[in-house]
Amino acid sequence: KDNFYSTEQIEELKMSIEMFGVKQNLTVKPIGGGKYRIIAGHRRRLAALALVEEGKTEFEYVPCGIETEEDEIKERLLLITTNSTARQLSDWEKIKQAEEMRALLEELRKREKLPGRMRDLIAEALKTSPAQIGRMEAISKNLTPEFKEELKEGRVNISAAYELSGLPKEQQKEAFKEYKEKGTISIKEAKAMKQ
Repeated sequence: KDNFYSTEQIEELKMSIEMFGVKQNLTVKPIGGGKYRIIAGHRRRLAALALVEEGKTEFEYVPCGIETEEDEIKERLLLITTNSTARQLSDWEKIKQAEEMRALLEELRKREKLPGRMRDLIAEALKTSPAQIGRMEAISKNLTPEFKEELKEGRVNISAAYELSGLPKEQQKEAFKEYKEKGTISIKEAKAMKQ
């Protein structure tokens, strides 16, 4: 339920699993009745299921690490940290990941002493720079929903989205009308609107 990462486009992963097997265990948590909930490894599971549907029953069972931690915050942090390095993420996934990481670390900070600035903690956990986290936060807080949707769909890149997020909402709405007419917006155009 907490997985905001894309579980689409598993064809390449499926071929890799077919050739080499599952090289990184799924992380699961017992939920009773002999069942488990996946914490990390949703795409690997889907790839293995697709192979089983093709008649390759040797992939019916996959290796799993069982997480017994009862801390939901740490469980969700595990989902983020395993996905942050497992594959190439879209710009939208990176922004959602930074948002979620901030919320979780703020919750954790209420319970435990976490040293340092929040932006630095997020950057360190996600293996990026504090400046990049700042850009993502600006997009998350200030970009209009219309442009966020375009970013999510990969039609606007993160650099243009960042420049647009610096515009007042009304100006972003005007920029969105222009964007819809032209079908594109560059970083240069977004910067020019800002000036």
